[in-house]
Amino acid sequence: MKAQKKLTKHDWNFGDVPEVELVACCYWEFARESASICGAVEITKTAYANQGIARPESAEREAFRSAADKAFGLLHSTGFDSSFWAELPFPETWQSVDKTKRVKWARVLPKIPAPVKFPPFAVSNDLCIAGALYGEARKAHEARQAIYLRLSQIDSGVANLKEAGELRKKVSEQEEHPTPAMVQGQGGVDSFIAQINWHEFSKKDIKKCFNKWVDNYSCPIAKPSRRGHKPVDWRASLERLGLLRLRSRYTFDKAKPFLKQLYSQQQSAQSQPPRKYNDKGECNREAQKAVDDYHEIFPFLNTEMPYSWPLK
Repeated sequence: MKAQKKLTKHDWNFGDVPEVELVACCYWEFARESASICGAVEITKTAYANQGIARPESAEREAFRSAADKAFGLLHSTGFDSSFWAELPFPETWQSVDKTKRVKWARVLPKIPAPVKFPPFAVSNDLCIAGALYGEARKAHEARQAIYLRLSQIDSGVANLKEAGELRKKVSEQEEHPTPAMVQGQGGVDSFIAQINWHEFSKKDIKKCFNKWVDNYSCPIAKPSRRGHKPVDWRASLERLGLLRLRSRYTFDKAKPFLKQLYSQQQSAQSQPPRKYNDKGECNREAQKAVDDYHEIFPFLNTEMPYSWPLK
């Protein structure tokens, strides 16, 4: 949060947010951490207020129009309509928004537009290259199968041992210089052409994107995973954001009374508080994960840090 603004309970405690509002609340609250989005909303609100007002053209008006275009584009990238940001009292906390206005957005999921730049990792759809490589791999595969067929005939006494020796030598040479298996599913191997955006993303970003692609890719020859695909835990993301805001404004000892309030909402009579509520290192690690959530929700802000960073 901005240092001069008082931290309210709704800035860090999201326990009262209904399940149907979690996604909207998560985008809203993480957007309040962004200098770029806050600035874009301010410009957009002004543009909305000036609609229908005829004014003479000027350099200042042209500059504002250009800034407004960028602002609308940035808000569009969030996946929510600009009215979500401009017609509600952003940047006030989500829980302070009138319930009748929140209910309109309760079940709305963000419609994320396709990225303009290459993602960190993606399988290429260049069918010409893929087709050519697939064809060459198919030829190599069929040639090797023909050799094995001929060897089986020789072993059955159909041909002579000299030819068998030559064929086995050829197989040995192929194994020293193997052709990549491009035949889908052959030997349990699936092959693709991939592109990696080394220029704009770190190795961590690329690995994360690759892991996500593997999780979402459906292949009939893949062994089934022993664990199901973990859904997005929006409440956990909000809790981490709350921890980040608390730790950015208070020392761990001064934050303890607030952490107890968070734990009291989740505990059962027999439960013990998780370490994130009573251990400084664990609390800080959870708070730092909120920065990853921030960049996951707004990947186009991959170089921007939230207001609440760094920790105290």
